[in-house]
Amino acid sequence: MDWFSLGVSAWTQVDFELTGQADGSQISAVLALWSDDGVTLLAEDIGGDASMSGIFPYNGTFYVSVNDQNPANAGWDSYYTLNTIESSPCDQVEIESNDEVGLADGLVAWGTHCGESDGCDPVFYCDQDYWSFYAFAGETWTFDIDALDVGSLLAAELRLFDTDGSTELATSENMPLLIDPEITWDFADSGTYYIEVSADWYLVNDIGPYMLYVY
Repeated sequence: MDWFSLGVSAWTQVDFELTGQADGSQISAVLALWSDDGVTLLAEDIGGDASMSGIFPYNGTFYVSVNDQNPANAGWDSYYTLNTIESSPCDQVEIESNDEVGLADGLVAWGTHCGESDGCDPVFYCDQDYWSFYAFAGETWTFDIDALDVGSLLAAELRLFDTDGSTELATSENMPLLIDPEITWDFADSGTYYIEVSADWYLVNDIGPYMLYVY
């Protein structure tokens, strides 16, 4: 197994692309991303040429491992190239505490908003990130979460609230298909509305960063 270390700044997205078989290698790659403890698995892609993405909510050193799914392939003919591309996707980062409507962070239309779920406790209270925004009557907005798609372990839930901050207009959940949620809404009245991001799986897949796209 080959190990590489990666120093990143907070809220950096890194895309990893491993090329082997496309260049004639015999490798059936296992590409994995690990947290700063070198033990906790954050993302993995197995088989053939591999790729994955990760978004890092804090400064630190993380680790990438490469090995072959088939040990019989080990040797000089299991060569590969590993490329990385870094980007800074966040237009705005959440400011804690934003766990209630009155503390909601401001949301930028047609922007990318980055946050992190801190998990759920044993009585099923989960970290809730609220964002507020002003929409005009007749506008259509789409709210799109990327978590699993960018290497996070978070199974996210997305909830849209009316101007009173309590009437729920729409919910999009991760379960049962394990896909990142999305909501599109036509606003009949002008006003300040709220969108909330939290974990969908209580005590499982409840921790990790996310990106909220608004367009």
